Amino acid sequence: MRSIVNEISKLKGVCGVLITSKDGLFLEDNLNESDINREFLSNLIGIVFGSSEKTGEVFNQAVDSIEINGNSLKIKLFDAGKYILVVITNKDRDIENEVLKKYANKLREEYDDLLKMPYEKDTIKVNS
Repeated sequence: MRSIVNEISKLKGVCGVLITSKDGLFLEDNLNESDINREFLSNLIGIVFGSSEKTGEVFNQAVDSIEINGNSLKIKLFDAGKYILVVITNKDRDIENEVLKKYANKLREEYDDLLKMPYEKDTIKVNS
């Protein structure tokens, strides 16, 4: 995951990258701010993305990305299988979503097997 974070960080206009699980578990980042509570931020991201997925279901739409526009930054969240890829960009030097979606797909393809969610069938053992 570190290699994907490093690759994205090299793109012009990227201010930060964070990877979290869909249930809000912090996994990797390159955020420079030492006062950021990464675990709390990851939880918030999980809630935002989960809520948007439920909203999408109301309209029979899959949500593949979310964009939060601030005064000077954009916070982009991308579906990456069991993960959420978060890319913070400078609003003046925006990066096309299609470029960032390729990294989300790479994250999904390379790392989806590493994370087993507690509700997945093959991880639940039933005593008989």
